Amino acid sequence: MPKISIIIPIFNVEKYITKCLQSLVKQTFQEIEILCINDGSTDNSLKIVENFAQKFPQIKVFSKENSGVSDTRNFGIKHATADYIMFLDSDDWYKKNACELAYSEITQTNSDIGIFGILENYQFFEKPCIMNKNIKRAVKDPQKRDLWKFLTYSVNKIYKKDFLLSNNIEFPKDIKTAEDLTFSAWCLFNNPKCCFIGKSLYVYRKNRLNSATTNNNGVKNDLEALKNICNTKLFQEQEIKSQVKLVEKFCSGAWNYYKRNRNDKLLLNDIKNLVEFIDQNFPQEELTVFKMYNRVKKIATK
Repeated sequence: MPKISIIIPIFNVEKYITKCLQSLVKQTFQEIEILCINDGSTDNSLKIVENFAQKFPQIKVFSKENSGVSDTRNFGIKHATADYIMFLDSDDWYKKNACELAYSEITQTNSDIGIFGILENYQFFEKPCIMNKNIKRAVKDPQKRDLWKFLTYSVNKIYKKDFLLSNNIEFPKDIKTAEDLTFSAWCLFNNPKCCFIGKSLYVYRKNRLNSATTNNNGVKNDLEALKNICNTKLFQEQEIKSQVKLVEKFCSGAWNYYKRNRNDKLLLNDIKNLVEFIDQNFPQEELTVFKMYNRVKKIATK
């Protein structure tokens, strides 16, 4: 019986999937199952994965029609047999001791979620993700932990499967961006016990192709995601301070899009629409304490 189920959505990643799988079969902790879920790939991704599966029995291969990363991860959750779950993108990889350290910490602390650092890979060098500083602070001083700082990614975490299932937490299928943010928010709204591993265990490939972060419709899609969240009962049950903290994350995303495309008129209009929606639905006195909201508000009023 495996102790960790690692869920990997696969779609046209023939250039990257070998390195991803090699990082798993070489883990220092081998009580794992590797769920490779082919999401309708049209290249050689499936063939590469099947060749790995012939050599390594811990690899399980599934194929389905293309339905996107959220539905594919949810498929993986339903088919996971271990008590703990990790998500790995097929163009990224783990450090050799990632599973060992993550499993050790979450089980010793009896936590629902374990959070660890990320290394950003730029082909010829790596550097720590800016979020890693917050993780190190959280390790040193538990009293200063702010879980809202760790919503951006779902992949730098290990989850107790029972926590996800008992709270009906899954990735949203009806939005085009902010899937990780939404999933992480659902986790946080259900008051998880979290632990922190002060090491970078996940390697994020920054030179990936077709990244969602380069999407010209990013802010427009994020606004639809935010509207979707706001319409849920779980969000509406939260205190206003928690609601606006999540809104601030969407403002941060809009700011990042703006930094890359300052002269894009359609983007500027999308930011205006985002700010207009936020102003109509949340009190100004709660919003103006946040730096990113003030930044995008300034952009929207130009």
